[in-house]
Amino acid sequence: MDISEKKFHVTSAPAMTAQDDSPPWTLMMHCMISERWGTHVCWHYIILDKYLATHWGAGEEIDLVTADKVESVSLAWSPMISMNGIGSLLALGNKAGHITIWHIGSPEAVRCVKSWKTSSDNWIVRLSWSPWTVEGDYHASILAYASSDGIVQACKIRFNSKTPLESIEASENLMDFPNQTLHPCTVLRWKPISAENVHEPNTLAFSKGNRLHVWISTSNETHIWRRPIAKAIADITWDTFGKTLFVFFMDGKHSVLRLEGNELVVDEEYAESVHQAIISRCHMQTKTNITQDEGEPDSANAEEDGAEDEGSGGAGNSKLQLHISSGDSSAASLQLATAYQ
Repeated sequence: MDISEKKFHVTSAPAMTAQDDSPPWTLMMHCMISERWGTHVCWHYIILDKYLATHWGAGEEIDLVTADKVESVSLAWSPMISMNGIGSLLALGNKAGHITIWHIGSPEAVRCVKSWKTSSDNWIVRLSWSPWTVEGDYHASILAYASSDGIVQACKIRFNSKTPLESIEASENLMDFPNQTLHPCTVLRWKPISAENVHEPNTLAFSKGNRLHVWISTSNETHIWRRPIAKAIADITWDTFGKTLFVFFMDGKHSVLRLEGNELVVDEEYAESVHQAIISRCHMQTKTNITQDEGEPDSANAEEDGAEDEGSGGAGNSKLQLHISSGDSSAASLQLATAYQ
């Protein structure tokens, strides 16, 4: 079996269940990593719970404190490390404020390469890795994480290229962002690296309630933007070049912002064009469905309907109340996919 051609991972977070809702807690084996190697498809399934239990010194029956350490509530794969066939690292956040980093080379090669306690005693509910950069002899990435009390922090993860995975360092919190609100962080998104912005600083977009925060790693500045009269942010996505942010709210509203220097500028024209393009497609699909169900409409009436649609303007004048809840852009930002109802 040739494992050099292709490898990808699909993960789900581990969980714990209690017997009679009280200690002693029993470890349940249902954290799974599935892997596919090569073009001939060879699947392997790895249960991480036993490795977590061993790491924290837990047996089959464990106390509540250890249970919080073993039970992971968030995870994130790092971007690919382009050296020595390392692949990606897996970060896990638990209920006790710990983060562990794992390297999974094969079902027989699973090990924790770094573990530390953050400054929080709360659940680590979100994790996100920045693109890897080279700093002399070191490979470095910034790992952003959010706890259940609403605090967002970031630390630099780095290792010496001469001894990869043997001496991983985790810095103290890099983010100088005092007086954070208790709003939970729902999304963490790093700006992608492209040939056009390879020398630009790592930039993190994250949400707290209906506010968008953009943190610049080199200057340690955080820029905040808020859409008036909107519910919490449901999703954020960058375009491929790291210049445009698409922000989707839980009430179906959406905004498009551009990062110009250190300022966030709203692009209302772009947001409206995206909205109208989707609405027009919805109208076309609706008409097609009606035509199929009721037969061909009179041509004159069809033309009148088309004229009304063309002049209907935004969603406020349309019979379709379009609620966009999520979106993502394709490579080179040639396509934007949205989930709506």
